Amino acid sequence: MSYGFDKAKKPIDVTAPIEKKLDMTGLDMTPPAITPEQEAAVVAKGDALGFGPREPVAAPVALDTRPRQLTTPTRKRKAVPTKSILVKGPEAVMERFVAYTNDIGAGAYWEALDVLLKAKQW
Repeated sequence: MSYGFDKAKKPIDVTAPIEKKLDMTGLDMTPPAITPEQEAAVVAKGDALGFGPREPVAAPVALDTRPRQLTTPTRKRKAVPTKSILVKGPEAVMERFVAYTNDIGAGAYWEALDVLLKAKQW
């Protein structure tokens, strides 16, 4: 199968007149006149079918202009530079460190490391 790729395309003649496909010289291009009764009937039919206006709805007027307080407190941390390190070691030592972290209630390994360094006065 060639899928038509083996055929050479004819070059386009830009000087040739453009061929019109449809003759629309006799058509009136103005919109048809609609009476207010016809428009009201169409709008009522659209409302009955579930269609509504597209106009934007006005924003509700706020009665209370005081800033709202959040219902749940947000965490406020100071942004400090961070650094990642990978520590490999014997499995027994790493398991002891994980157990130690859990025992002191630290949420992260760096917190347990910080406790150890402060105890050593490092």
